[in-house]
Amino acid sequence: MEQWIVIQEFYNVKLVIASVLIAILGSYLALELNQKISSLGYLNKKTLLLASFILGVSVWSMHFIGMSAFSLPIHLSYNWRLMLLSMVPILATTLIVFYTLYLTTYKWWKILLSGLLLGIGISSMHYIGMKAINFEGFIQYNWTTFFLSIFVATLISFLAFWIFHSFRYIKNRGLLLSVATLLGLSVSSMHYLGMEATEFCLPVGMSSEIEDGPVSSYHMYGFIFTGIIFIILVFILAYLHLGRRALKRLAYQDLLTGLYNRHWVNKYFESRMNSSFDKNKQPILILSDVDNYKWINETFGYETGDELLQLFAHRLRECAEEKDLVIRYDGNQFLMIKDMDLDYSEEAEAKKMIDILSDSFTINDESIKVTSTLGVALPNKKDSTKKMIRSVEQALKFGKDQVRTTYTIFDEELHSEKREIEMVEALKQAVEHMDGFYLTYQPKIHLKYRSVRSAEVLLRWNDKSLGQVSPGEFIPIAEKNGLIQPITMWVIETAILQLKEWKSNHMGINALSINLSAVHFQLEESNEKINHLFQKYHIDPNDGSIEFEITESAVMKNIDRGVEMVKELKGQGFTIALDDFGTGLSSLMYLKKLPVDTLKLDKSFMDGVPTIKKDNILLEMLVNMSEGLGMTLIAEGIETETQHNFLKKFGSVYVQGYYYGKPMTSSEFQRYLQDIITNNDQLSEQNYG
Repeated sequence: MEQWIVIQEFYNVKLVIASVLIAILGSYLALELNQKISSLGYLNKKTLLLASFILGVSVWSMHFIGMSAFSLPIHLSYNWRLMLLSMVPILATTLIVFYTLYLTTYKWWKILLSGLLLGIGISSMHYIGMKAINFEGFIQYNWTTFFLSIFVATLISFLAFWIFHSFRYIKNRGLLLSVATLLGLSVSSMHYLGMEATEFCLPVGMSSEIEDGPVSSYHMYGFIFTGIIFIILVFILAYLHLGRRALKRLAYQDLLTGLYNRHWVNKYFESRMNSSFDKNKQPILILSDVDNYKWINETFGYETGDELLQLFAHRLRECAEEKDLVIRYDGNQFLMIKDMDLDYSEEAEAKKMIDILSDSFTINDESIKVTSTLGVALPNKKDSTKKMIRSVEQALKFGKDQVRTTYTIFDEELHSEKREIEMVEALKQAVEHMDGFYLTYQPKIHLKYRSVRSAEVLLRWNDKSLGQVSPGEFIPIAEKNGLIQPITMWVIETAILQLKEWKSNHMGINALSINLSAVHFQLEESNEKINHLFQKYHIDPNDGSIEFEITESAVMKNIDRGVEMVKELKGQGFTIALDDFGTGLSSLMYLKKLPVDTLKLDKSFMDGVPTIKKDNILLEMLVNMSEGLGMTLIAEGIETETQHNFLKKFGSVYVQGYYYGKPMTSSEFQRYLQDIITNNDQLSEQNYG
């Protein structure tokens, strides 16, 4: 049986020091690059590869300078293929480091997993490198020290992660050098601990070939020196590259979200769209808007508002596929450019996005519910860039004017500027003669008494040339063009006269509620005009016959003036209802500031009742709160018998919705009331009890 002897190992102290210095230098360069990438705010694929290459080759160079410091009393050679192969695991794992740090959400479990992988990568590099040593004997390991070296490599990886994350924005070069020294010493310690675990064995029969001193492998020096120069040159090129990218980013990238910005759209939009058409794809433009963003900023603070936009942008990227583009278009608006197959449904895509964006965001342990409105356009290849962009803007504008979370697919007949111009002219003619306008009435039901004592007044417009026009379309245009006030006065006067007629005919209806526009609270004489109308018809506002419905968004446009005008109406004797309560915008602050008599729960709030437990609990809480504050509560949007049966236990609640009656013209509503009178002035027990 052949006998083996363990050969003595030698180290060149100068080269050991050089290996530690190169480890420190590599760590410093990596920290500098890390800081540069952090200030850039994003990491594309090319930059990711450059950063990981510099860090990986720095660690690899330190290892082989350490190897050149090592020698045996016999001649050594190296398998250069294995030496180069040993670079693969460290490059792969440093790629994971930068990907985890910059292209994923910073989570502790990701850091643990990536740190473990990096530790394995460093260890694999070291021991594959050891395998590259050629000599007449063989290598054996002290397994305790072997596994200890792997453990140390993993600890170093976690340390590197913490340092890269914690010091990514620090520009103090003295501090960076201190941290680089710590990291360099840590990396070096792993290498020399791994060397300590290694024993070089030679057959006893070859003992005569053992020299009295170390046999150095000087042929490695040129290779290592070239490698160091190569690393420094690559770093300089990467640094310059990132500098250029940073300048370009200032022009085309949004600093807050890391997305492309409006300037990118101006420069590259046309070529991007042409590329889509050339691939026989149908590009789709989706412009999304964070509803009530101004209110979020004012309520939660601008830092929270900024973080919300970052989370919103991240969620939009989740909706996007790899080749899709997401752009921060303007403030709280984001543009998505998608390529679809010609038979794909844009409605399905919009619905999917609405569902994803409707989930709450958690910021500073606080859940913030936001809604989003989408404008969707399918451009034509013949359209100009300006027309493509204008189409999606107009679709979004139409959706915002509807005052509801929705998506609007652009239709030139409905949403173009031409239609708006036509509508403005038609509205002016209609207002001049008060022609084409009519009122509908939707009953409010008191569940306890199953009776109808009031109704909501809803405005409709049927134009001779435009036909039946949605209130969500013509009311914003009337507001924008100074036409809403005369329309509002006509609505109030017509409602007053109708109510007087019904009262004189003993129809059982005692009150009507009328919506007031946001413009009402921006005009000084608005309340005075309402007062003159009531004086004209000798009606006392205190009799409760007319209730005015307002929304928080209407008052918010000038909060101080708005609150003052609402208080003025209340002082005159009118009752006030707060509409759309529970949509996410509502705040208890407004219940303190505004003299509200009635809370109207929005339909979207009621959609979850009774199937969603949380909504049921909130409803019960709001019922108790309104009773405690002496307010009337109206649940809007009741459409099913299941909802009705659930609400019956809240006897004091008023309800409104299609289950009880759709908006009706005056003649239809009169027949509705007569049917109730026929049934002993109560709603049918069979239908509503």
